[in-house]
Amino acid sequence: MIEAARNGWKISYGDLAAHADTNPRRYLSKLLGGISYIDESRGNPPTTVIVIRSGKTLPANGFLELVDTLGIRDRYESATDEELIAEMTDEVFAHYRGEQAGDDKED
Repeated sequence: MIEAARNGWKISYGDLAAHADTNPRRYLSKLLGGISYIDESRGNPPTTVIVIRSGKTLPANGFLELVDTLGIRDRYESATDEELIAEMTDEVFAHYRGEQAGDDKED
């Protein structure tokens, strides 16, 4: 997952489960939830936002539920879930490249 983030890629739940050698429905959600808690406790953006449903561009609904439970949504000004996910994704990619989100944008 970190390699994907450093390279600006998203990864599907199925591909991640194959790398982790686990059942995506049974264990992967618990693993990703734990990672989200760790990211939040360290003040990092939610790395798990880059894990998406196969054939889609968005994470599963459980991701947004956890974002709300952890109060992460409150740190963003996005009006829609899609905007929120895009903003978080940019932040994750920048974080793992050692940049601040928005560094490549002109003022």
